[in-house]
Amino acid sequence: MASTRAETAVTIHVWDQFKQVDKSRQVGGAVINLLHDEQLQTVSSGTQSVLLESASYLRDPDGVTNHAVLTFSVLTDANAF
Repeated sequence: MASTRAETAVTIHVWDQFKQVDKSRQVGGAVINLLHDEQLQTVSSGTQSVLLESASYLRDPDGVTNHAVLTFSVLTDANAF
């Protein structure tokens, strides 16, 4: 049976406006810990891998808002089931 694989880029954005603590970094780190290098199962396909491709933490142009941009590469195999 031939394997049908797909690679999908998933980008997650996190924003915060806390003055003393950069919550977007904390939430971003938690998301990375949960998803990076995990094998997830979906109803219609088997996820072979979820890998962090990039993580950027920046300040939005308003000077108040912190912004995390996390991009993951998700590889799926439709013949997993």
